[in-house]
Formats: sequence, structure tokens, C-alpha cells
Amino acid sequence: IKENMQAVLSQDSSVIVNRNELKHTETTGRSIINKLVVPKGGEFAIVLADGTKIWLNADTRLKYPTFFTGDKREVELEGEAYFEVQHDDKMPFIVKTSKSAIRVYGTSFNVKAYPTQEQTAATLEEGKIQVTCRGKSYDITPGSQITYNTTNRKTEIKEVDTELYTSWK
Repeated sequence: IKENMQAVLSQDSSVIVNRNELKHTETTGRSIINKLVVPKGGEFAIVLADGTKIWLNADTRLKYPTFFTGDKREVELEGEAYFEVQHDDKMPFIVKTSKSAIRVYGTSFNVKAYPTQEQTAATLEEGKIQVTCRGKSYDITPGSQITYNTTNRKTEIKEVDTELYTSWK
């Protein structure tokens, strides 16, 4: 996929591809929605135009704009990713999954939301996130994990060793 991406993106001067990392640099012109797909057995990292870095685990899809406009920064995730989000009071960062929305306050955290699994989890290393599941919002503190089970529709927050959930990156 890396060689294929280099060939496709080499015409775009706002993108730098270096090994398994894609970096967007352009913040003017027209923002375009991209979809990055990491195949099974692969891993990839991306740096968004705002400086946010995202590590994508195997079998993961991320929809994101080439740069952010408006009053929020929003991406869509299907799979697993680790985020290091650049703080911006004026434009909150939101990660949408099929089962939840995570509002980020400049922080480092992991999201696991594979559509074929019954459980979605967000694990916070540092900072603060607010997770909304089924219309209810939960504030998550560092060292905590929130899980939502689609089968029994239960949400659970617990203290965890975050390294167990983030060491893959």
C-alpha cells in the first residue's frame, strides 16, 4: 500500500510520504476528504495539517480532511488508532466511530472500534476526552478506559494500565 500511496499522492505538493508516515502540510485552498485504508497486517502513521499525529493499526480506515475548516476538527475511524491531538480551544477535535463520538481536549489516547467486534473502547493516557455513547456523555480521566458493549448496551469506565492498550503503536 505504501508504494501505491506514493504513486497516487506524489502529484500533491501538500503531502509528504516518508516510509510508513503520511504528512499533510497544506492549509489553504479547498479541503478534500481523504480515506486512508490500512490493510490487515499493516500499520501506518499520519500527521494532519493541524499537527495531530495518528497511528493506525492493521485493518483500519480513517476519513479525514486535508485540512480543517469551520468550528471543529472531525475525523471518522473504523478500526484502531492512537491519537496525539494538538490542542485548539477554538476548534475541538472529534473522533467519530459507528457507536460513539469522542471529543478531545488536546491529549493522547487509543480508540478501538472495529465494526465486527461487539465492544468499542477508548483508553486515555494523558489529557481529557469526553465520550458520547447512545446520547449520554462521559468525561474520561488519564489512566482510564471506557468501553461500550453493543450486545448488552452497557457502558463501563475503569482504571487500566494504559500501556497494555497502547503499546502496539
